[in-house]
Amino acid sequence: MKQKTITRAFSLLLVLALVCTLLPQWSLTASAETYSGTCGDNLTWTLNTATGVLQIKGSGDMTYGYGIPWKEYRESIKEVRLPDGLTSICMDAFYACYSLESVTIPNGVTSIGEEAFSYTGLKTVTIPKSLTSIGEGAFAACWSLTAFSVAAGNPSYSSDAEGVLYNADQTKLILYPHGKTDASYTISAGVAVIGDSAFRNCSSLTNIIFPDSLTSIGQEAFYQCTGLTSVHIPAGVNAIGYRAFYQCTGLKSVVLPACEYTTNIGTDGFAFQGCSALISLTIPEGCTRIGYDDFTGCTALESVTFPSTMEKLDEGAFWGCTALKTVNLTKDIQLGDYVFRYCLELTAINVDPENPYYSSDEAGVLFNKDKTTLICCPGGKTGSYTIPEGVTTLEYYAFGHCRKLTAIKLPEILTEINSHAIFDCTAMKSIKIPESVTTIGSGLGRKVEGSREPLIEGFTIYGYADTEAQAYAQKNKIPFVPLDPETGFSDVTEGAYYHDAVLWAIQNGVTGGTSDVSFSPKKTCTREQIVTFLWKAMGAPEPTATESPFTDVKQGKYYYKPVLWAVENGITGGATATTFGVGKSCTREQAMSFLWKAMGSPEPKSTDNPFTDVKAGKYYYKAVLWAVENGITGGTSAGKFGVGKTCTRAQIVTFLYKAVAGE
Repeated sequence: MKQKTITRAFSLLLVLALVCTLLPQWSLTASAETYSGTCGDNLTWTLNTATGVLQIKGSGDMTYGYGIPWKEYRESIKEVRLPDGLTSICMDAFYACYSLESVTIPNGVTSIGEEAFSYTGLKTVTIPKSLTSIGEGAFAACWSLTAFSVAAGNPSYSSDAEGVLYNADQTKLILYPHGKTDASYTISAGVAVIGDSAFRNCSSLTNIIFPDSLTSIGQEAFYQCTGLTSVHIPAGVNAIGYRAFYQCTGLKSVVLPACEYTTNIGTDGFAFQGCSALISLTIPEGCTRIGYDDFTGCTALESVTFPSTMEKLDEGAFWGCTALKTVNLTKDIQLGDYVFRYCLELTAINVDPENPYYSSDEAGVLFNKDKTTLICCPGGKTGSYTIPEGVTTLEYYAFGHCRKLTAIKLPEILTEINSHAIFDCTAMKSIKIPESVTTIGSGLGRKVEGSREPLIEGFTIYGYADTEAQAYAQKNKIPFVPLDPETGFSDVTEGAYYHDAVLWAIQNGVTGGTSDVSFSPKKTCTREQIVTFLWKAMGAPEPTATESPFTDVKQGKYYYKPVLWAVENGITGGATATTFGVGKSCTREQAMSFLWKAMGSPEPKSTDNPFTDVKAGKYYYKAVLWAVENGITGGTSAGKFGVGKTCTRAQIVTFLYKAVAGE
């Protein structure tokens, strides 16, 4: 038994020995507090976790295979000792060695890889004479770093009196130490380029003074410099890099380059994304383009002025500028997708009439030039909006996030509702979709909530049977209400006694519905409504009087002219000597009297009275007899006309239809 155990132990040792011979160059041995291995063809390393000292010995380039060998222990590294024979420091070599406060880079090192010392505790760095290449982000996020110094004779780099790193001839600013706490910095005269990430996360800076020689600002150059309050970019700058001023949340004022030199703002896009304190913006003459998402998320931006030279606003240029009020597009501007999406306070997009690409209506809604495609309804529009006849297409996100719109009336020739064209319109509970629509994209009736798009509570689609509207509603589990194919109302069905009367009233302009999809046949009619219906049925004659005798009939009201006409033609008087009775319900006998007088007060052919509640001598006696014998109405029950009962909208249009149209 003992012999078998010894044999197995020996076999395991042989296997371990074989594995060790196959390990890559980052070989590793360990004891309680010391780790070691190789980090190059001729380089070895030893780390004592108790003292925090990482000792590298040998010569040549620092290289790696499958990862930095001391990565697992990097938080314990406090000091790095580099050999004089070292020629390069590899990418990520000391990344996130948070406790590393100092390092001496030996003369002979020619290159430092990307992010080699990023996220370390370095306080100062001396660049040796031999160093000619520093990778991007090599000293990024070194929050304690206050100064660079460059050895005399270095052909590639230099530093100024403030310890800021430049190229040799100081035409390019490479890196502003992130640990500096100065509030203001003046960039050296002669600098043409600010490098990528040069001032990234330097939150203590409140003011940057640029030299007139500047021509280019690199990517993320001032990324999250949250202390900056104003920026005055010189006239010669012709390129602003990707996210150059991204989330500079304290930035309130931006002066962009002057006209004669500048062609692009945010050449690579996102230049001022998330600058949430920026209130107003004037783009100077000479600028021709705003890049992708350049001002996305500038939530305090209320106004922007474009120059006559502006030619292009790229995709999402002002996406999420939730305080933006109005926009005036100059004559040469073209737009990318979603330029003004999620601008929740935007009320108007006005287009120069000479613009060959776009147009706008009186409501400030954006269309293509011939107004066949609706591109964007401003997100701050309130109430209801009627899309002009002639529009056949709603573009993607045309009404996206119009949360204050309560209704959208679609034109009868509309054919295409693109994806999310009507989306996140949370105040709108229904929509009527014409038969002409053949395409409905996703998002209709839905709202934004995290990564999902739930239905707006209570949202309903009104449409016609066997159309795309019904198919879409069923597929997306949205309530669908069918409309009468002739009248277009959901509450007027074929076979109802008032169906043809309602159709006649709509076709002849006597009345419309109480909404886009409802006629409300059972709703009680008021005196002013009945007089208006009657006036329109008679051809809307112009009254001779111009002043109302009633205190409750005000000029400008829809019933103003109908009441004047009715009074001067003896059709009705007021409820009192000074009031017409606006808002009062109209009774059956009043309605018959109005109608009879409007038809010329014809004598009934018979004096036979079938109703016990219609007495001879009453003002409505002849009117009721005439109505009965002409088939305009009957009683409400056997022997009863229904004196005192109110009239509904369905009853009134039916009376008018039979009397005026002769049906």
